[in-house]
Amino acid sequence: HAMAQNNLVRLAKRLRRKGNRPPRSRQAKPKPGFIPSYEVADAAYKRKDYATAIMHFRLLVQQGDARAQTKLGIMYVLGEGTPQDNPEGIRWLRMAGEQGEVTAQTFLAMAYHAGNPVPKDYKEAVRWYRKAIKGGSANAQTFLASLEKKLRAEGNWPPRSRQAKAKPAFTPDYDAGKAAYSRFDHATALKHFRPLAKQGHARAQYR
Repeated sequence: HAMAQNNLVRLAKRLRRKGNRPPRSRQAKPKPGFIPSYEVADAAYKRKDYATAIMHFRLLVQQGDARAQTKLGIMYVLGEGTPQDNPEGIRWLRMAGEQGEVTAQTFLAMAYHAGNPVPKDYKEAVRWYRKAIKGGSANAQTFLASLEKKLRAEGNWPPRSRQAKAKPAFTPDYDAGKAAYSRFDHATALKHFRPLAKQGHARAQYR
């Protein structure tokens, strides 16, 4: 591909003249001796300078800064300055929420309430709303009251976990197997007869 190679050479020459060869990533990188600052990061975030904001936040979260964990989590969920990554965002928000960060707690509660970007789970939503309310969130109190009113009207208060219930253990039964056999449901009949036959049940062995 001679043409492509020639184009690359011309591009390289043009970039060198501008003092930018090889091309640099748009992702800001900290210089040696760099000291991260939440205030600087937050100001950068507000003016949508996401590269600077995320550079600070990523270092701050390593120090356990719950505010930075919250902001970094939200940036991952929204895809601000980084590819969208909901699981990673929720992970940081949970870490912040467990440290008592009210914004993270409210965000998680609303996420479980709405079912976005996590599966809808009213029990989990209520848990995070209550944590946020303890931290003084008026919004969480309003949203929880609305959710409680809705679920009470549906007869679903308090909410239950959406975790699947364990199925009761199967117990083979000769009469159930016989009934299934009579209606030509041989699969169900065998399901009952086989374990009974192994136990020495004569009629099941005959079947």
